[in-house]
Amino acid sequence: MPQDFKNKSLQGYSFKGENLTGADFSHSDIRGADFTDANLAGANFSYAKAGLQLHSRISLVLISLLLSVFSSFASVLAVTFAAYTLFPYSISPDKVLATLLVLTLFFFFFRVALQEGLVSAVVSVSICGVVLGAIIGLVAGGLAGIAAGVVSVTITTAIIALMLVVTTLIITMAHTVAGRMAGGAAIALILSGGMIGAIAGITTGKEVIKVLNENGTVPALREAAAVDAIFAAWTGTLAGVLIAAYICWRTLKGNHQLAWIKNIAINFATTGSTSFHGADLTDVDFSYAILEHTDLRAQNTTRTLWYQCRKLDSARLENTLLAESKTRHLLVSSYCRSLPQPIESKLVILKLEKANLRSGSTATLQIGTEGTHPTVQCTGELPPALEISRCYHQWQSSYRHSISSSYRLEIPETQVTHLSRQEFLAQCYESAEDLHRRLNWWLNSEQFRLVKEELLATLSISDSIRFILQADHQLWQLPWHLWDFFDRYPKAEIAFSTGSYKAVEKSSYPQPEVRILAILGNSTAIDVAKDRAMLEQLPDAAVTFLVEPQRQELNHQLWMQPWHILFFAGHSASDANGKTGQISINATESLTVSELKYALRKAIANGLHLAVFNSCDGLGLAHSLADLQIPQMIVMREPVPDLVAQEFLKHFLATFAGGLPLYQAVREAREKLQGLEKLFPCATWLPVICQHSAEVPPTWQEFLGFG
Repeated sequence: MPQDFKNKSLQGYSFKGENLTGADFSHSDIRGADFTDANLAGANFSYAKAGLQLHSRISLVLISLLLSVFSSFASVLAVTFAAYTLFPYSISPDKVLATLLVLTLFFFFFRVALQEGLVSAVVSVSICGVVLGAIIGLVAGGLAGIAAGVVSVTITTAIIALMLVVTTLIITMAHTVAGRMAGGAAIALILSGGMIGAIAGITTGKEVIKVLNENGTVPALREAAAVDAIFAAWTGTLAGVLIAAYICWRTLKGNHQLAWIKNIAINFATTGSTSFHGADLTDVDFSYAILEHTDLRAQNTTRTLWYQCRKLDSARLENTLLAESKTRHLLVSSYCRSLPQPIESKLVILKLEKANLRSGSTATLQIGTEGTHPTVQCTGELPPALEISRCYHQWQSSYRHSISSSYRLEIPETQVTHLSRQEFLAQCYESAEDLHRRLNWWLNSEQFRLVKEELLATLSISDSIRFILQADHQLWQLPWHLWDFFDRYPKAEIAFSTGSYKAVEKSSYPQPEVRILAILGNSTAIDVAKDRAMLEQLPDAAVTFLVEPQRQELNHQLWMQPWHILFFAGHSASDANGKTGQISINATESLTVSELKYALRKAIANGLHLAVFNSCDGLGLAHSLADLQIPQMIVMREPVPDLVAQEFLKHFLATFAGGLPLYQAVREAREKLQGLEKLFPCATWLPVICQHSAEVPPTWQEFLGFG
């Protein structure tokens, strides 16, 4: 029987070489635990916390800080001692030349290190030191000074180069173990050690000169050079630390030429941490686990699930599938146990000019690869179809009467009827089938055949397809997803757009988390607490909740902070003409989009990309928001039962945060509602996307800066 370690504290435990097949370590604390060579096939480590124990972290930080002081003191002492003792002439009578020499070498080292790597920088600077030493020796002491200049400056340069490499390593090690504060402490101690080392180097040099000098004194030129040497050493220490800190930053950002520094730092940080070295991790589930400073050099990772693992960048991953950053990102962001095949993203735009069901319309089709200009364009005609309008209104009436549970809409009863809900359900199913049949007859008509044939000829079944319909808002009401075209292309989803739009310049604010402003409005007769619970469980998200806010509070939040996503749950409704809508933000107050116009414009300019209205009858809201040029919206086309709204949100958040593109995430979440259609007819019809045609929807990972 598999062992159960769920929710247990296992810090420092040793499971070395044990057979733990199928064991449950979910939600456990395994910091410092040793699983070396263990058989963990099929084990569950979901939500587990791995890494360093507190005492191990403190020990490693202290070691790195002690190394900071010692290395800085020793290297600066050696530099100043060598330069001051070996060079027999005053290096710079005007107290400037030595400082310029040091800064020149640092600048040269900095440029070469960033372009060619640290090894090339050390070699290049050493050669540069020989040349500069000869020149300075010649200037300071004539021909007799060349040899001394070459020796002293070369030794000084070599020590400087070594000091920079060691300093970079130490800062990176401290930062990797304990973050920015530890890195900052290392920098401060390096500066302090350098200052003390400079004074000690000069003092020691003077004593050596006294011993070597026949009269036991320090010559005047040497005495004059002492201050210059200390100033040069201090300047060099500061410049060196700044350069090392910058190289450290580039290293942590993933510079491939500096990857070896990060590897050394990670190897140092995994000392005494959780270890899976040599373990069998076949079919192990690490979903949502924190794997900071963990040794993951396992023997076998076949079908291991890494979904939404955190801190993998600081884990030891040599010779594993996770070592490559792109592969790691795909495995972490996708709910899969193997890499997906490459999928081409296509953009389809269908423009219906002066479209209405009474007189028909001209259709213009454009197809292209996402992010490029269209490569295919053709035109066709859609014939008049008044019967579709009649069928739609018949379906809408029967659908609204068939809903007997709570739903997120505030509308008055329009009529009293003696018909039972079962009879309305039957009418709803019948009218839905009739509308489905007539819609496909219309879209497969002879006048429109050229457009459909072009779609079938150009697109591949495996393509990820964003299909944007640019048409009058009244045509948005039709269930376009029922067109048999979408049955053929499982990764295609339709979105609605207005014919007029313009690009909006948006600010970019790097954020460590996806920022969500969640408005939980009037919740009379519905349960928005479940929406909140689902949002709170999102990975890498910072959610600010406004519960039944006042208008001023909502306005303030939209103005003051950058948001990625705006979310609303509560009651909403669209006007009869379908052009405007309102949300009920609390029990007594409802707002239209126009009443939040300036705040929403500011939010969009600050980077708002997506608005999700998990509430009823949202097409009017979408049309109003489209006028403000919001990039993407998800709304419900009709009154939505509470359970349907909650199920859609659950599935959408899981797939979108899990790495699926927005359109695919909506389609998958929408189609999963089919299981509810016995109680709630046409639930799969309700969620729709409304899209700014000039915008490309970001993925969840692109919100986090990985795109």
